[in-house]
Amino acid sequence: MSALEERAVGRRSWRDEDELDLLVDRGAELDLLSRSVTGLSLGRSALVVIENRPGAGRTALLRRTVALAEASGIRAVSAQGSRTEADLRYGVVSQLLAAFPDEDCPVWTNARWAETERESEVLPALCREFLGLARREPLLVVVDDAHWADPFSARWLRALARRLREVPLLLIVAGNDGSRPIGLPSLTELAAAPRSVSVAAHLLRPGPLTLAGVNMLLATACPGPLDESFSRALMRASGGQVWLVRAVLRQFARAGLAPVMEHLTELHETVTTEIGDRVARLVGVLPEELVGLLRALAVCGSRLDFRLVCSLAGLRTMPESEALARLEGTGLVRPGENPELADPTTASRVLAGMSPPAREELHAAAAELGHRSAIPDADVAGILLGARPVGQPWAVDMLSRAAARDRNGARPARARQYLQRALREPLTEAARSRLLIELATAELGTRPVAGNRHLCEVISGPGGPEVDQYRAQAADLLLAGGESWLARRHVAAALRSAAPSRDRGLTALYWLAENTIEHDPFTLVRPWHADAPRLPGAAVSVSGVGNGYAASDPAQSGALAWRGAMRGRDLERVRELARTALRPATGATALICPRMAAARALGLTYDWAEALSGLDQVLIEARRVGVNAVLSAVLLLRASLCLGMGRAKDAERDLAEALRHLPLREWNPLTAPAVVAARAVLHLAHGDTEAADREVTGYTGRLPAGATEGVAWCHLLFARARLRLTVGEPRAAIDDLLECGRRLLNLGVANPAMIPWRSAAALAHHARGEQEEAVRLLTEERANARSWGEPKFLGGTLLASAHVLADSAPEQAKALLDEAMVLMSDAPELVTRVIELDTGLTTARRPGLAALGRTERRVAELAALGRSNGEIAEELRLGRRAVELNLSNVYRKLGLSGRGELVAALGHRGKGE
Repeated sequence: MSALEERAVGRRSWRDEDELDLLVDRGAELDLLSRSVTGLSLGRSALVVIENRPGAGRTALLRRTVALAEASGIRAVSAQGSRTEADLRYGVVSQLLAAFPDEDCPVWTNARWAETERESEVLPALCREFLGLARREPLLVVVDDAHWADPFSARWLRALARRLREVPLLLIVAGNDGSRPIGLPSLTELAAAPRSVSVAAHLLRPGPLTLAGVNMLLATACPGPLDESFSRALMRASGGQVWLVRAVLRQFARAGLAPVMEHLTELHETVTTEIGDRVARLVGVLPEELVGLLRALAVCGSRLDFRLVCSLAGLRTMPESEALARLEGTGLVRPGENPELADPTTASRVLAGMSPPAREELHAAAAELGHRSAIPDADVAGILLGARPVGQPWAVDMLSRAAARDRNGARPARARQYLQRALREPLTEAARSRLLIELATAELGTRPVAGNRHLCEVISGPGGPEVDQYRAQAADLLLAGGESWLARRHVAAALRSAAPSRDRGLTALYWLAENTIEHDPFTLVRPWHADAPRLPGAAVSVSGVGNGYAASDPAQSGALAWRGAMRGRDLERVRELARTALRPATGATALICPRMAAARALGLTYDWAEALSGLDQVLIEARRVGVNAVLSAVLLLRASLCLGMGRAKDAERDLAEALRHLPLREWNPLTAPAVVAARAVLHLAHGDTEAADREVTGYTGRLPAGATEGVAWCHLLFARARLRLTVGEPRAAIDDLLECGRRLLNLGVANPAMIPWRSAAALAHHARGEQEEAVRLLTEERANARSWGEPKFLGGTLLASAHVLADSAPEQAKALLDEAMVLMSDAPELVTRVIELDTGLTTARRPGLAALGRTERRVAELAALGRSNGEIAEELRLGRRAVELNLSNVYRKLGLSGRGELVAALGHRGKGE
C-alpha cells in the first residue's frame, strides 16, 4: 500500500491471516459446546449435531471444543470423513480407534473381526469395545464431514448414539446442511427417553455472518476507521460466508488494497474469482459422472425434476440419492426439494470446462426434454438461450411467447434475448419478418436506433407477397414513431421492387410520410415526382397532391382523406374516405398511421365525436403494440383534437400521459415541436402567458437537429405567434405566421382549417394599422375557407374579417358578422378562439370596451352569446362567483343594466334568436 493510500484509510495495517478470528458470530454455539464439555466432566452424556454449508467455520468450532476438553483433562478423539475414503470399510471408526493403544482395542485389532463379512457380529462388538473405553474415563468423540462417512461407519455411529446414556460420552457429529446420510437418531427420539436416563441432544446450524460479524473481521484484519459502506457491500457480495470473507480479506492484503468503496470493483472481481477457483478445484477431483450431473444441473437448475436431470446427465453407476448427497457434500449444490447449483458463478464455472458445441448440445437436449415434459414455456425458453438451433417449430413459438410475456412484464432486455435467439432458428421469410418486428418493438423503448434498424430490415428485406403485411407493419411503426425520413426512403425502395397489386398499404404509408417533412437531408432531389407510385384515383401533380379520390382499401382511404383535407377541397368526399379508414378492421390488424390520418381529417371537417371515437380504437391498438413513441403520438393527436373542441382538461390529461410514457427529450425531433405547441396553447387557454413563454423559449433555445423540418414546427410557430399576439407583439407574431405559412405551402397544405395562419397574420397587421395587407390576407383566407366548406371554420374566418373591417367597411363587417353568427350558432368555442387571438371585434365598434380586462371581455362575449354562468365557468375554468363578479364589472364599466343590454351592445344574438 502506498503512503498516500495508507493515510487515506487512517493508517491501517493488515495483520496476518492466522490472527483472523474464525469464530466470529459463533458465541451461542461456543457457549452450548462449552456447557456440553462441562457436563461431560460431570458424567453427563450428550449428542450435538452441527449442520451448515461448507466453509461456514464448523471445523473451527470443533477444534475449539477439542481444545476446551483437553484443557479440562477430558480425552478427545476425532475423525473426518472424506470423499476419497467414502467406500473404505469402517474408515471413520478406524480413525477414532487409532488414538487408543492396541491392547485397549482387542476387537478392532483382531484381524478375524476386521475381515469378517458378518456385520451383525462386528457392529455390536465394536460398540461394546468403544463404550468400554468411555467407561474408564469421560470421552469426547468428534466426527467432521460426517456426510462422507462410509456406510459401515455410519451404522456404527447410529448404534453408538443410541447407547450414549450408558457411559459418559459426548458425541459431536458435523456435516453439510441438508446432507445427512448417517441417519442419527432424531432429537425428538432422544429427548423422549426417561428423564433418569435421557441424553441431552442439540442441533446447531451456524448461519452466515451478520453485518456485525463482517465488521469484526474487517476490524481484526485491518485496524483503523471502518468504511461501513464497504462492509455492507462485502456482506452482500459474499452472502456472509466465512471462507469467502476471509478469502477477500486475504487477497486485499496481498494486493495492498484498503477495504474502502473506491475498491468496490476489485471486491466483486475477487469474490467471483474466489468462487470460481473453489468450484474448479472441487470439480477437478470429482468423478466424471458427477461432473456430468453438475453440468446438467447448471443448464436445468430446478426447472426439471431431478430424475430427469439425472437422465439428461446419463447417471448410471450410482443411485440418484447418493449422487446428490455427494454433490451437496461439496457445497456446489444447494440442498432442498429442488436441487440447484449454489450460485450463478458456480454454474458458469461448471460449464466453462465444456467446449462451446458441447454446451450448446447439452442445452438443446435439456430444452427438448423440458418441452416433452411440459414444463413452463419460460423455463424451456431460458434453456434454449444457450442451445444450438434445434430446427423445431415449437422452439420459435416458445421463445416468442416468452418474449411477449417479459416485454409485457417490463423486462425488454430479456425479451430481446429470446427474440434474438429465435432468429437463429431456420425460418421462412414471413416468420423472420414477424420476429424482427417483435424484436424492434422490444428495443424501441431503450434502443431506438437498433429498433428502427430492424424495422428497416423488414421493409427492405427479401420475400414475396407473404412478407408484404409485415413490410407495411414495419413502415407503420417507423412513421408512427416520427421516423418519416427513414420510412419514406425504405418504403420507396420497397415499392420500386414490388408488384403493383401488392403495395396498397405501403403506398398509403409512403404518401403519408411524403407530406410530413419538407425535404430529405440525404437526397438533393425529391423522389416522389419521378417514380413514386400513385394512390388509386389520385393523379399526382407537381406538388404531390392528388386531384381525385377513389379507394376501397382502408389504409389508402386514410391517406387519401388526409391528402384531400390538406388541399382543402371536397369536404364530403374527405369525410367518406376518413370514415372508411376508421371502419373496424376485419382479419389483419389495421395500420395505425392511416387511421391517425383519417382522425386528423375528421378533425378538420369538425366531426369531433367521430374523430375521437375512431382514434380511441387506434389508442387501444397502440397500447397493445406497446411502443412508447407510437402510444405517445396517438395521445398527442387526441390532445390536439380535444384542444380543437375546447376540452382543455381532456387535452391536459392526454398530453400528460403522452409525456409520462415518453419524456420530451426522447421524442423524435420532427414531432417534438407539436408537443411544445400543445403545452403552450394549454397555458394560453388558462391565461398563463408566462408559462407559455417559458415552454416555447425553453425548447426553441436548444433546438435539436431536424426539429424545424416537419409539420410539427409549423404548429409551434403558430403557437408562438398566438403568444406574441396575446402579449402585444404583433410584429414578431407576423414573422412567425408568415414563416409558418411558407412552410405549409411548401408541404402542399392549402386548407386554412389546419392552421389559420392568414387570419392570425391579418389580425396582427390590423393591430399595427396595416389595413391593406390585413384585408388581402383575409380575402385569401375567406376564399380558401369557402372552398373547404366547413361551416364552423368559415364562421370563425368571417368573424375575424368582421373585426378587421369594422372601421373601414362597417356594413360589410356587419354582413360578415351576421353570416358568422349563423354558421357558428352551435359552436361558441370558435368565438373563444377568436377572442383568445385578441380579435377585439366589439372593441372597434364600441370604444368603451377597451376598458374591460381580458377575462372580463371573454366573459362578456360568452354571455352575449347566451351562455349561462355555469357554462361560462366551466369553459373558462372559473368559479361561478368569479363569473358573477366579472359580469358585474362589465355592466358597471359599460353602464349596462343586464344581459339584454349586453347583447345589444356587443351585437350578438342570444340563444333562440
